[in-house]
Amino acid sequence: MVSLYIRSTRKATLLTGLSVITVMIICWSKTTAAERSTCLRKWYDLLMANKEQLGELITLEKGKPLKEAIVEVSYGASFLEFFAEEDKRVYGDIIPSTLADHRLFVLKQPVGVVGAITPWNFPLAMITLKVGHALVDGCTVVIVAQSVILINT
Repeated sequence: MVSLYIRSTRKATLLTGLSVITVMIICWSKTTAAERSTCLRKWYDLLMANKEQLGELITLEKGKPLKEAIVEVSYGASFLEFFAEEDKRVYGDIIPSTLADHRLFVLKQPVGVVGAITPWNFPLAMITLKVGHALVDGCTVVIVAQSVILINT
């Protein structure tokens, strides 16, 4: 597990989550791009295999129509499929320098823990978008879900 889902916005809960996930980054950041790609692909396969059940959960929790909720699962899963494929092509770059005897080398590596706040109206799709992107880069994630639905009158 390299992401942590927190429903509470209490400061103590968030700090505990951050300390746990900070330890996890040591292991996750050492995985290869191929291993991370495989993990995301498995997540994609699980979402697609269970999209009807997940759609029902979104409908029950958020009140979204069932057809829209099932489409959201497929939409969210598509982010994971994209990132799983792109992770196979994470390369460094050599940038031309203004000095003849220098080379600028770009090394892509994890930067740390990512905090992801998700909206209430697209809970699954925004989680897969934010978490998928962070995971392929070797970062770990703390997810804070929007638990309050704001109704404009």
